[in-house]
Amino acid sequence: MSSKKKQKFKYDIVADEILASIAAGKWKPGDKMPSESELIVMYKVSRVTLRESLKKLSMMGVLSIVQGDGTYVNEIRPSEFMKPLFPLMAYKQSNIEEIYDARTYIESGACELAAQRRTQEDVEYLQRLLEHMNDSVTMNRQDMYSKYDHKFHRALCEIAGNEMLLTIFDLFEQVISGYIEQINISPGIVMNSMIDHQILFQAVEEKRHEYARLIMFEHLRKSKVRLIEILNKRETL
Repeated sequence: MSSKKKQKFKYDIVADEILASIAAGKWKPGDKMPSESELIVMYKVSRVTLRESLKKLSMMGVLSIVQGDGTYVNEIRPSEFMKPLFPLMAYKQSNIEEIYDARTYIESGACELAAQRRTQEDVEYLQRLLEHMNDSVTMNRQDMYSKYDHKFHRALCEIAGNEMLLTIFDLFEQVISGYIEQINISPGIVMNSMIDHQILFQAVEEKRHEYARLIMFEHLRKSKVRLIEILNKRETL
């Protein structure tokens, strides 16, 4: 096997340099980039190479190229770079289990932060979601329960006040939301889940942050056990 590293094209190197400059604050979201002529001098490249670099950054969502006007810097969100990776990971059972493990630790931490930082308005919002979940149980509507289950978990990440946690939560949900709906298919499982959420709510309301983290961890651990059962059944079909 060759030990040589794959050589980068010139336009890749220039794209990396432009991205680094944006990350360093040289150009901010909404700023218009210098003209092609200025960038050619700045990066000492040909017009063809520069255009390939800008095209790459445009495809990544970093830049917007407006014909007849110029090139503008977009708001850079971590999710835009990570998003394409997660659907690819869903093809292997081991990957799904690892994603669920990561979710368990991340959401447990988010729940702890939420319990520390929640406001009375946050508590009232969680209470309303809990009421919708309870109504779903009464009506035997597992699909509705899954919807408000998702909203409850996402609300905790929002209350935690950490944008990165929320971004990661949304990315995880893209992969595992379908599995969560399958986990919630049994009325008995939904009832147990409802009890967990009531305890979670109480812990957050009372600002018992360490207890909230432990309850969330155990809740997601039980969900993972049911997820593995579902995945194993699929493999035997």
